[in-house]
Amino acid sequence: MHALILLAHGSREPAATVDLERFAAAVLQHMPQIPTKNRVYPAFLSLGSPNLSEVVERSLQDGAVSIDILPIFLFSGSHVLRDIPDLGREMQMRYPHIPIQILPHIGSAPSLAAFTVEKWREWKTP
Repeated sequence: MHALILLAHGSREPAATVDLERFAAAVLQHMPQIPTKNRVYPAFLSLGSPNLSEVVERSLQDGAVSIDILPIFLFSGSHVLRDIPDLGREMQMRYPHIPIQILPHIGSAPSLAAFTVEKWREWKTP
């Protein structure tokens, strides 16, 4: 099984946890499924639960043979540039037998600009 961890900042607001859980479920629905070969897990960098370490452990218990971590961050702040790569290295040292990859943050996707304009046109008041 291949694990995709959606790593968000976190919030004291419980609605943020619910939103990330719903987003993870929606992402899973869009993934190619070769009889349950993929799983999507929500995780929080801070101010939320579960944290990245807990989710990596859970995905390994579920049978993950590789783990990709997708930072759900728009911009290259200190979390994207330092904190998340540091955590990725820590996880890789803790589990050297499992490939763990930190993917580029979601805000770096070129298609995000077109998606933003599409949503603006859809949501704006005429």
